Amino acid sequence: MFARSVESTAVIKECLLPWVVFVFAGGWSVWGHWGQCSSECGGGIQTRARTCQSPPEEYFLCEGVVEEGRPCNSQSCSGKGRHLSRSQSLRSVDSRKRDDTDKPRSGQQSPQTDSTSGEEWSAWSVCSATCGEGWQSRTRFCVSSSYSTQCSGPLREQRPCNNSAVCPVHGAWDEWSPWSLCSSTCGRGYRSRTRTCTPPQFGGDPCDGPEKQTKFCNIAVCPVDGVWNEWSSWSSCSATCSNGTMQRTRECNGPSYGGSECRGEWLETFDCFLGDCPVDGKWQPWSLWSGCSKTCGGGRQQRNRICYGPFFGGQPCPGEREEIRHCNEKKCPEPHEICGEDNFSNVVWKMTPAGDTAAVRCPPNAMGLILRRCSLDEEGIAFWENPTYMKCISNDYRSIQTLTREHLSKAQRGLVGDGVSEVMTKLRVTSSDGTSYSGDLLAILDVLKNMTEIFRRAYYSPTSADMRNFVQSVSNLLMEENRDRWEEAQLLGPNIKELFRLVEDFVDVIGLRMKDFHDMYEVTDNLGDAKIHEFLGMALVV
Repeated sequence: MFARSVESTAVIKECLLPWVVFVFAGGWSVWGHWGQCSSECGGGIQTRARTCQSPPEEYFLCEGVVEEGRPCNSQSCSGKGRHLSRSQSLRSVDSRKRDDTDKPRSGQQSPQTDSTSGEEWSAWSVCSATCGEGWQSRTRFCVSSSYSTQCSGPLREQRPCNNSAVCPVHGAWDEWSPWSLCSSTCGRGYRSRTRTCTPPQFGGDPCDGPEKQTKFCNIAVCPVDGVWNEWSSWSSCSATCSNGTMQRTRECNGPSYGGSECRGEWLETFDCFLGDCPVDGKWQPWSLWSGCSKTCGGGRQQRNRICYGPFFGGQPCPGEREEIRHCNEKKCPEPHEICGEDNFSNVVWKMTPAGDTAAVRCPPNAMGLILRRCSLDEEGIAFWENPTYMKCISNDYRSIQTLTREHLSKAQRGLVGDGVSEVMTKLRVTSSDGTSYSGDLLAILDVLKNMTEIFRRAYYSPTSADMRNFVQSVSNLLMEENRDRWEEAQLLGPNIKELFRLVEDFVDVIGLRMKDFHDMYEVTDNLGDAKIHEFLGMALVV
């Protein structure tokens, strides 16, 4: 029962195997049947083979050998078919030796001979090998007779036969080479190995099976670089008029597994123009007011402005283009309230209403203006006051005043006051020659103030000559001939008080140099006690 079951299973496998191979296409076919043993005795080899049914690009699916073998007929050749005794073997050998001289060629039969006993040899058999060294054999039977029942000698003889043909040598595969490295460092790749066929000889069969085998390999996932997606649509213009921009963007898909970032810009811009924008009108600054249409009794002044624009459909400028205002609304003076034209001190004074001040240029040797006021007396009659020269400064004093202001500016910036002594000397000399206008006194007073500030600076130390020139210049201011000019100068303020305050500041600046100040007192006749008190009294009255 069990034997039948095994037989049935074998039959089923043999029937189903081709269908399995057909369904699972690719890979090895089933093994073929075992071939005939290569030798009848003394040990031979049986072989069987199979084929790879995969296409060349998928040879990696076929692993293993194409052909395999197993041993067969391992029994000794000496015992096959006969058991010869030692004597028979010897006789057989003797017989071969006797027959060496008339040994037939391979495939030929030697003539039969009869022994004395009447045995009859058969013809020599065909050589056991078609190529290389083989064997021939013959046999005989014992013919019995009435007078003899025993035969002598061997019943079988063998002899070698040398076939002249060389045996074919089939091709043989060498060992497989080691598997190669993977064809790719990442992703899908292949490994392969090869073997070499020792070529067949003398008509032998070539090597059977593939010369090269391949199989799939995958070392690591390949890095994938980032790839830009499609650009988006252009956006609308950023401005509804004039110049604007449009833009579009794109996104980077990836990267992955260590790939590179997308290269290039993710944003593109494009200039767009949708027409000029409307520009509203804009007023330019107002012009200056025009002169009053009347000097009194109510006049008119006007000013205007210009509208720039509008452009490209903009709005016009709002408001008026012109403005008007009233002016000089005071009552016009009566003829007796107007100072008539007058020629005084070689200067022509034009008609001027009472309460106003007329001005003319100073003489050529001075700069500034001569002022003269038109006033009303107790009866309401207009009259000219005496002209004042407070605004006139002689050219020499104007030059000294300009130099002093330059030195003060340098001193305030921390620069050394080179040339200060020369200015003090020039002031002393010029003031000794006297003054021409009350404005000269005010200019000298301004120069002395600036010099005191220069002396106050720690990095400038006034010399003895500077101090003498300073005191002498103050003395020159108080000369008798300047009395009338001082009275006129009082109109601008308490200048005598400022003079003596200036002297106090100067004494405070020189400090320990008071000894030098006492030494200089000898040359300042103009600074006597009587004059000082007299000028002080004049200052106090003011």
